Amino acid sequence: MNPKEFQTIREALAYCIDQEHLSYQQYSRNAKRTLNLHQKSIWEQLANDELRHKALLSSLLENHQFLSMSFTPEANPGNLDFLQIEKPVNPVKEIFMKAINAEIEAYYGYRDIAQQSSETEMKNLFHLLSQEELVHKQALEEELATLG
Repeated sequence: MNPKEFQTIREALAYCIDQEHLSYQQYSRNAKRTLNLHQKSIWEQLANDELRHKALLSSLLENHQFLSMSFTPEANPGNLDFLQIEKPVNPVKEIFMKAINAEIEAYYGYRDIAQQSSETEMKNLFHLLSQEELVHKQALEEELATLG
C-alpha cells in the first residue's frame, strides 16, 4: 500500500476496502483449513475484524461521513523487521508469518495515509486502523511463538 499513489481520500478508501476484503478471504480460508480449534478461533476473529474494518471504510465511502473515533492507548509496534526472518520449514508457521507480514504492511499503509490526511477525522480513523493492525500482528506472533 503506497499512499503516494492516491490522489484523493476516495481512492485511498476504495483501495483499503479491497485490501480488507482480501484479508478477510485469506483469514476465512485459514479458519476453514485448520483442525486446531484455538487457531481456528484466531483466524475467525481476524476475519471478523477485517469485515468490521471493511464495513466502516465502506460506510465512509458511501456516505461521505467522517466519524469521530475514540482512541485506545497506542499499541506498541514491536519488531517491524519481521519480513527479514527466514522462512520456516513448518507450513503452519509459514502461514502465520505471511499473515504477520500482511498485518505489518497494513499498519504501514494506514499509518502513512493517516500522516498524509489533512482531515482530522480521517487522520484519526486511519490511525485507529493502523493500531488495530498492530494488535492483529501481536496476536499472530503470540500464536506463532506457541508453535515452537
